[in-house]
Amino acid sequence: MCYPFPSKLPKTNIPLEPKPSRPTFRSIAFLLLSYALGLALFAHGYFGWVAGAMLITPRGKPSFIATPSGDTAFSFYSYTIVFMGIGSIITLLALWLTWLIFFSSSPKKPFFIYTLSQPIRARHSLSIPNWLFWFAVGAFVSLFVYAAIEAT
Repeated sequence: MCYPFPSKLPKTNIPLEPKPSRPTFRSIAFLLLSYALGLALFAHGYFGWVAGAMLITPRGKPSFIATPSGDTAFSFYSYTIVFMGIGSIITLLALWLTWLIFFSSSPKKPFFIYTLSQPIRARHSLSIPNWLFWFAVGAFVSLFVYAAIEAT
């Protein structure tokens, strides 16, 4: 039976509750891409560590093979450890978001589902504290000053 007007709908005493929010395709795609990126970065650093040699191609300079012994030890260790560290951090953050979205009963769950399901341009950026921003800027400047002093 078709009801053309809302006033003709049968009345029920069942309250209309919204369905629980479920992760959308964008949320799942973001998590899968995060896992893929994190695991790829970790694997790149790990395979270089296991092989004991890494081909490093700096900009504007000739490529060289870094090994754990000799003059290129610092380049080898920094290259492999940084790649494994960044890959681990990205993978752990993806694990945390997966737990929060699929298995947690946290009150932040709907917020993260909503945020991850939005296009990147429409997302509201989370503000970072001023002290953290200036600490990161100071750390990079200090690193560059230290590298300049060591190079001379």
